[in-house]
Formats: sequence, C-alpha cells, structure tokens
Amino acid sequence: SPEEYDQIIDCTIPKYRQLIDECLDVVLHSDVNVKDWVDVGAGTGNMVMVARDTFPDAKYVLLDLSKDMLALAKFKLGDANMRYVWGSSDNMGIMDSSADVVTCIQSNHYYDDAGHADVLSECYRVLRPGGILITTENVGARTEYGRKIQRARLRDFLLANGRNEADAEMFLDRYGVEYKPRSVDEHIRLLEE
Repeated sequence: SPEEYDQIIDCTIPKYRQLIDECLDVVLHSDVNVKDWVDVGAGTGNMVMVARDTFPDAKYVLLDLSKDMLALAKFKLGDANMRYVWGSSDNMGIMDSSADVVTCIQSNHYYDDAGHADVLSECYRVLRPGGILITTENVGARTEYGRKIQRARLRDFLLANGRNEADAEMFLDRYGVEYKPRSVDEHIRLLEE
C-alpha cells in the first residue's frame, strides 16, 4: 500500500519529509509561474502531493521507472491534472521545454557519473527557460573519516526507526555499490556540466 511504502521511506531516508517541504519552499520563493511540474523519480507521488496543495491548478507529470510506484502514486493522487509516465529519468520521453518546475528528489544516486549527467541533461531539456530545477541527493563525504561518521549516523537512524542490526548493516553495505553518493564538489561539477 502507499502508506506502507511511505512509512518505509520515512524510516530509511533521514529528514525525507523536510526535503520535500524545503523543495516546495524554494519554488514558493522563486518568481516562477507554476503551470507545469515534472517530478522525476516520483515514487508514490509525495512531492506532487505537497505541491498540489499549494499549486492546485498546475499540471503534473510523474515519471518513474517502477510501474508499481506509479500505481501507488495514482491511487493517492488520482487523475485530475496528473499524467503518469513509466520510464527512465535518463531518457524521459517528455517534450522539450514543457515544465516550469522539475524536481528530482533522492532519485539519481543509483547512477554512475555519466548516467547522473544524462539525467541532469534530461531535466534541463524538459525545463522551460526561466524554470527551476530542484534536485536533492545523498551527499558523500570527501574523506574516509567523514564516510565513517556518515555511516555511523545512518546506522543509528536506521536502528532508531525499527531496523534490526543485520538489516541496517545490509542497507549500509549498498553504499558505493548500489547507490553512489557524491561529494558536494562532484554534485556541483555535474550540475555545471
């Protein structure tokens, strides 16, 4: 169910709901006239659910690689002003310059640098001139000591949110293998490119 998946996300990504609220806050403080919004890696539609409350007349495109996630999003959001696109964020199949806002919330960390650059290029391609791209990603530490601290903090978060020791360690072992956090410098370089 959407509620079960959302509960898992809330217990896996520290400050996930705060990220969504802050993304909306950036849009609210911009001078963008929000008519069309594309949410890349939309999952169950949490970003759009919050955005829709503030911009009820906007049209939304939710893109995700998972049909199951899109089905959960559709269950939560319905069809009014919504379009659900099953596809990859590095080849969206969405019209050029068709969005005032593009959000990409915690969805690119599975890509290597080349794939991440492709996703960002696609996001810019669908963005209208003067539009706004908001992307949030896991940030990797620059040093081994920093990675050790990050790992300990995430481990504590996972354990405090119901994961057992084995599940927490299994999740943490995905770092750099299944998901690839980048340093702030690497994020900036990819955005500039």
